[in-house]
Amino acid sequence: MCRMIAAISPSAMPVYAPLELVDALGRLALRGKSSDGLGHPHGWGILGLRRGHVVEYHRSTEPAWRASLDEAFRADLLILHARKASKGEVRLENTHPLVRLVGGRFWGLAHNGTIHGWEGLLEEGEREEMLGSTDTEALLIHLSKAGDLQSVMERLSELKDDVDRLGVESITCLLTDGSSLLACRGASKRRDYYTLSWTGREWEGIESLVFSSEPLEGWGAWTPLRNWSALLVRRVAGGLEVDDVDL
Repeated sequence: MCRMIAAISPSAMPVYAPLELVDALGRLALRGKSSDGLGHPHGWGILGLRRGHVVEYHRSTEPAWRASLDEAFRADLLILHARKASKGEVRLENTHPLVRLVGGRFWGLAHNGTIHGWEGLLEEGEREEMLGSTDTEALLIHLSKAGDLQSVMERLSELKDDVDRLGVESITCLLTDGSSLLACRGASKRRDYYTLSWTGREWEGIESLVFSSEPLEGWGAWTPLRNWSALLVRRVAGGLEVDDVDL
């Protein structure tokens, strides 16, 4: 059970954009929804990419409200995550965003939810490949094998039909293949908790899209994603292209 933020822009965001998002994540981690009212204290992480290349990847087991960045950087895609552990110990290898390189394609995933039967996502021998012990890492392995984000949506739709066998509470997630961003909301339980909303954000005259588990105060109007739906955001000449899909 976690809080997540992502941003994607047609070109590099200014250096203060990641700082704004880290600050926002800390506030979500401290005050955002949690089942016991104690926040989301079990680590945080940030993944930043620019033109498909990683420019920042930092994870910590410290709470997100203590987060800081050592160096300034510019990115055109950011994923941030504050963890409240449900599966797997509080260790660095279990801290999101999780990343994977498959066939030369880079994948990064942040997940808000629990998949109790996560081993059912894996094929023979894949459990031994895992660096950590979370359902999120199993989900990343399962989705990244699809090859591209369009095919990933088909796999997410299949998971919707398999919630009972796998014990899926939520597959709500933010996923990148290195260049595009997929935001998915899919919850079979606690639909008021596993939420995801989006808004536009202008940085230096360039309109970007920002996703957050909860609307960020003072960031304008937010649109909630429907349950069991996904937004696929791609860069096109001069802007962003958004596909809104029911799973």
